[in-house]
Amino acid sequence: VIARKDVLAALFFFASALLYLRFNDHRRRRDYFIALALFVAGMFSKSTVVMLPAALLLWHWWRHARVTAADTMRVLPFVLLAAGISFADWSYYKSVEDTPLDYTLIERAQIAAGALWFYLGKILWPDKLMVIYPHFTVGVGDVVAWIYLAAAGALAAALWFARRRITRAPFAAATVFAVVLSPVLGFVDYGYMQFAFVADRYQYLASSAVIAAVVAVVVQLIHRLPPASRTATVAVAALAMLLPLTALTWQQVGIYQNAGAFFAHILAHNPDARGARNNYGQWFVEQGNRLRDEEKFDQAFAEYATAAEQIPDSASVPVNIGIAFQKMGRTDDAEAQFKRALELDPDDTDALGKLAEFRLGQQQYADALALFDKIIRLEPKKATYYSGKGVALFNLGRHDDALNSIDRALELDPQLQQARDTRRVVVADYEKQNRPGAKDYELGEEHHRAGRFADALASYRAAADARPDWFWPHLGMGKAAADLGRHDDAEKHFADARAIAPDDTDVLGHFAAFRLRQRRHDDALKLFESLIQLQPDNARYHSGKGVALAGLKRFDEALRSIDRALALDPSLTDARANRERVLRSVEP
Repeated sequence: VIARKDVLAALFFFASALLYLRFNDHRRRRDYFIALALFVAGMFSKSTVVMLPAALLLWHWWRHARVTAADTMRVLPFVLLAAGISFADWSYYKSVEDTPLDYTLIERAQIAAGALWFYLGKILWPDKLMVIYPHFTVGVGDVVAWIYLAAAGALAAALWFARRRITRAPFAAATVFAVVLSPVLGFVDYGYMQFAFVADRYQYLASSAVIAAVVAVVVQLIHRLPPASRTATVAVAALAMLLPLTALTWQQVGIYQNAGAFFAHILAHNPDARGARNNYGQWFVEQGNRLRDEEKFDQAFAEYATAAEQIPDSASVPVNIGIAFQKMGRTDDAEAQFKRALELDPDDTDALGKLAEFRLGQQQYADALALFDKIIRLEPKKATYYSGKGVALFNLGRHDDALNSIDRALELDPQLQQARDTRRVVVADYEKQNRPGAKDYELGEEHHRAGRFADALASYRAAADARPDWFWPHLGMGKAAADLGRHDDAEKHFADARAIAPDDTDVLGHFAAFRLRQRRHDDALKLFESLIQLQPDNARYHSGKGVALAGLKRFDEALRSIDRALALDPSLTDARANRERVLRSVEP
């Protein structure tokens, strides 16, 4: 796996080195300062670039058998920049992820030696590559670790003492390889050591030294071939090398086809890879969620079952199964799954949130309030939880507390439509109970619910007389008059309500529904479009717009609008019924 920062770091590392070498040959100051700037860019990309100054000094030594004071002074600015940026990077890392690992110095030396041999082997033959490699064993009693360490020391000594006979190049290449890798060889703690001692991405920069040495040897061997057969021999050798490497590349590409294949590959080669099994299980959860949203519930449950096998202790599996049951209308099964999730993890906020919403739907507001209080203690910066708490408080008749909770939600997320809608309902209800005419209005609501529309109309009118600028009585009179079949009166009352509260969604919604009953689809469409501008994610408004469009014979647009409603709320039965009616209308 290669991240963008690795690509950028490599680009700036090699570009800086190239400009420095060019400066060394031509002494153009511009090349030197560009090299410095590129080095800084590399350090900001990834701090593994830090060892470039050491590699430059080794290059001077390889070329001239010594490092002069002038060479040191030219490299010194690189060293100072590396030290400053590395210190800042290290300080930040310690502040956010201080993970001290208690390896002894001997064990760290063994880790370094094992890593060097590992990287060398993967450069020369990149087979059995893994995303997360198993930790290899180290310790005073580990014979293999000692062999790796001794072999590394012996190779370094052999190359040093043979430098006059075989040139300085092999020792320089080996030293650059080790030096550039040194930040990730285990002498300094870094977070990924918890997962593995090695990673292919760590050798991208250092591998250039080994590759350069191998290429140099190959070139020498080519020059020793007879001129007549040189081209053919090189072509055959290149083909013999490229074919197996191509096959290995093709094999490796397959693990990146999707996250499931990716994590399956990790677990197949390293069953104990930290975090991989959880990620593999979560992939199946995501597949289940996708199928659930498509209402392919049997397939979704099969994916969830596989997820449960991989991560049996994860609360996310039963939470998502519970959501699927909710969509299927199996509320008892949904509740059981949410409770199962909380048995696995009593502090899982997703499970607590879903159970709290479930309790709201059951009108068990005291239980919902207790759950929201617990969630907020665990995650005090999530606006939706305060909004949900406000709903519970409102339904318990605690208007002031509800407003405080909803206002806190809007402080955290001023765009949270759910909180805005809830606040409007709470304020409106409070006004209903405390305004002049409130008792007449409530009596009108009671009559209306009982189907006594004439009595409701009289009570609403008394409330409107007591407070003419209050839109709710006018809206009530419009509903009651419509139910009595007095459409002209209903239209006047709806218009009066809209004049008082032109952007109130209750007013617009009832007026739009009234227009549909009148089959005045143009007017209904305009009202639903106004509602959607106010609340673009309200599924019912998109469904109503679809009905209005269907009434205007604009069936394609109607289906798109209703499909948008179902995308927002797949459980909206009215939208499904509307869609079926539209489809029947367009059938030949």
